[in-house]
Parts: sequence; C-alpha cells; structure tokens
Amino acid sequence: MARIEQTNSGRQNGFYYAALACACIVVATIYWHSQNLGAGDLWRYDEFYTHDRTLGFAAFQDWFTVYSLGKPTLEKPPLQYWISAGLIEAGLTDLVALRVPSMIFAAGAMIATAALAYVMFPRQVWVMPASVLLLATSDQFWQYSTSAMLDAGAVFFTTLGVLSLFLSLRDPRYWPTFPLAVFLAGLQKGPTPMAFLLIALIGLALTSRFHGDRVRDICRDRRFRYSVLAAFFLGFFWQIFQHIRYWGQDRLSGSIEGEMLNRFIPENLEFVSRTVASFDTLILHGEPVIRLAGLAGLLLMPFIMKRSAYFAMSSIAILFVLVMILAQDKVYDRYTLTVLPLICVGAAWLIFYICRMPVIGCVATVLLASVLGGPLRPSEVLAQSKSRNYGMPIAAILGQLNETFRPGETAVFCRLENKVFPRGAVHIHTPKAGHGQHIYIRSAESIERDMRKYKGGPIRGLCQKTEIDKISPYFKDLTTEPVVGNYYIWTASEFHPVSSD
Repeated sequence: MARIEQTNSGRQNGFYYAALACACIVVATIYWHSQNLGAGDLWRYDEFYTHDRTLGFAAFQDWFTVYSLGKPTLEKPPLQYWISAGLIEAGLTDLVALRVPSMIFAAGAMIATAALAYVMFPRQVWVMPASVLLLATSDQFWQYSTSAMLDAGAVFFTTLGVLSLFLSLRDPRYWPTFPLAVFLAGLQKGPTPMAFLLIALIGLALTSRFHGDRVRDICRDRRFRYSVLAAFFLGFFWQIFQHIRYWGQDRLSGSIEGEMLNRFIPENLEFVSRTVASFDTLILHGEPVIRLAGLAGLLLMPFIMKRSAYFAMSSIAILFVLVMILAQDKVYDRYTLTVLPLICVGAAWLIFYICRMPVIGCVATVLLASVLGGPLRPSEVLAQSKSRNYGMPIAAILGQLNETFRPGETAVFCRLENKVFPRGAVHIHTPKAGHGQHIYIRSAESIERDMRKYKGGPIRGLCQKTEIDKISPYFKDLTTEPVVGNYYIWTASEFHPVSSD
C-alpha cells in the first residue's frame, strides 16, 4: 500500500514538474516574441484585409457584420477582428492591436498542445513539455503568431477540437465539449474540427480490423449524434446569422463553399507527378526534421497503443496531408499549422519511445531543439521584421494618391512588377477611390480583360515608371507626377483599347 502511494505521489510530482516546464516555455517564448510587436509594418497581403475589416466595425457603427472593402462579407468570421477592434478602442496602436490576438492564441495553442500530449500519454508526462518545445522551434509558427493573420487562432481552436475528439473517442461523456471547440473555431476562421471529425471517422472505418471498434457504434451513441448536430449548427452559426440578417439582399460577398469547401476539392488526378513537390512546400515547409518525425510517430503510435482514439489521431494527420496535396492551387502552406501541434506530439512521443528512459528523452528533445535553433527564434524570421518595399510607408504613398483624387475618377493600380498595393490598404488609406471599385492591371497582355470593370470617365492611377511605359498606349491624355521610390501618380482622360482601333 505504501509503495502504491509512493508511486502515485511520484507521478503527481512528475506531472507538476512537467507542467511547470511547459509554463516556463510558454512564458519565455511569448515574452521573447512579443517585445517588438509594434515594429515594422504589415507585410502579408491578407494582413491588410485584417486591418480593413477590424476598422470596419467602428467605421460603420456595426459590430455584428464584418465589412471588407466597405461591403458586408462572409469571407471570414469576426472573432479576431472583434478583439483587435476592442484593443484599438482601448487605446492601442493599430499595429499592436492587430498582432496581440495572434500572440494570445499562440500561448493558447502551446497550452492546448501540452493538454493534448497529456491526455494521449498520461503516464509519460514529459511528453508534454517536449511537444511544446518542438512546437516552439517552428519558424512558421512564430511568423504567423506575430502577424495580423488569423492562423494562430485557427491553430489554437483546432487543437482544442482535436483534444476534444481524442477525449470523446476514448470516453463518450466528453462529446458535449466538441461543439464548443467547433463554435470557437468557426468564429475565428472556419469549423475545421468538423472536417477533422469526418477524417477521423473515415480513418477509423479503414483501420477497424486493427482496433475492433466500429464507426457504426460510435454514431449510434446519442451523445455523439446530439453533439455533432450542435457542432454543425454552432460551427456555421455566424454564416447562418448573416444570411438571416441580410435575407433577400444582394449585399454579402464570399461564401461557405468558396472559403471552406471548394478549395479542398481535388483539382485533377495528377497526383504522382506533383506529390513530392507539394509535400515539400505545403507540409514540410523547410522544417522537415520535426514534421517527418511527427508523421512517423503518428503512423507508429496506434499500432503500439492499439486503441481506436490513436488511430483517429493518426488518420487526422495522414489524411490531412493527402487532402492538402490533392487539393486545388488555393491551399497554402500555412494551413499545415492546424495539425502542427498534433505532429509535434507525435514527434515527442517517438523520441521518448526510442529513448525509453524519460531523462534521456528530455535530453534528446532539448538537444534536437537546440540544433534546430531553439524556441527563441531570431527577430528576422518574425512578422515585424518584414515590410513591403515601396521606398516609404505604404500609408504615405496611398495618402498622396487620396489627396489628389477627384470625384468621378476610376482608381487603377499596376501589378506588372509584382509590387502590388493590397486592396485592404487601398481601402484604408485611399478612401476616395471607393469601396473596392479600384482596378488592378496584371500585364500589358491582360489589360483589356483587367479593365472590364471600367465604366468610362477620367482615370487616376498609381504605378512604377516601367509599368506606365507598358500601359501608356491604352490610355488617352496620360500625364504623370512622381511620388517616391520610382512610383508615379498618373491621370488619363479615358481607357482606349488598342483592339478597337
């Protein structure tokens, strides 16, 4: 009896020490990467959309609609925009307010990763800090955790969904937690845990011979059915609410199909020819050691543990990889972040499985993380170290364009040289250009197609000198005025297609 109590006491102490190690990693990394959140400028194209949508609540005095380029949109739900808008109202600068939510979600993602590692391996408590440490060595994780993108939040809430799935498959009493995770994920970016549930069930059906559990029995459980029904409604609550609110009006842009479904439908069957390239760019993303180790661990794990919940976790990661590789071109490497915590748990478990002894496993994990650069990533990989090179702040250039804008003019921007002014930035800093009515010229060959939205009248544009030289034959009475950094504001009396001569 005394030996059992001593063993339990030792396990409790081990858990507390492991949890303390997790807390130290989270606090240290969040402090390190938060030091310069107000530095630099927005960089990624979609960050400017985040800025525009965040300012839309106050601009339109409507906190129950997301406005993109001045119009109601279904493209993204409101949670992170609400947080940033609230921080701006509280007095934070726009740049800090746009990035703080991502850091909060990054901390949540690391904590959720530790929780996932613990519920999967309660007898191997040091897998918890090992998983968090491996996650914290990812440059990609911190690039998006210090940005104004929505991906850190998506990682956090998706990991909560995976955690709920594992607990529920092991013990059906936890199914009521699943709708909450789906609801939060749906308010942040999309109800990804619902897709992971489907993938997990497919994986369980394909591997039933190895674990003996039948998907049919899982689906017959009333707690499962009620929870899935609630999750489906809550996951799409925002979209349903917006459709009801704007019923009968042709005002909403974006759709559930375009944002969440169509881009993941296989485009063609050219699988073999592009598998290696897609796997490298979309899945590994320059971080092959941990990601390959994690996938290997997740493949091996269920055959060692011999329980259906582990087969479900393996299925989520492996089938997700296949979906990403087979999907259309509108999928991005950042989507892999949603399964990165699970992959890091798989990698940490593999290290401890190989090393056997917890002390050796901890040392091996620390050495691996150190070789890969450690959890305190250098400032040059963070979002605040990057900015778009326009020669001066984008707000200043677009502000000059706004000052010269006249009523009735059509705004035209060039992107022939791959230096594009993001639509979100134009809407914020050049409001006289109208709500999303500006035109982008992609090349001299596509100019007539690009100008199809042109309705006549005078034109005012912003391009580089080399771009103006290529498009000038298509515009009458073209005049230019230098701004900065080889950019020119130009005007024309009208667009004149060469083919109409």
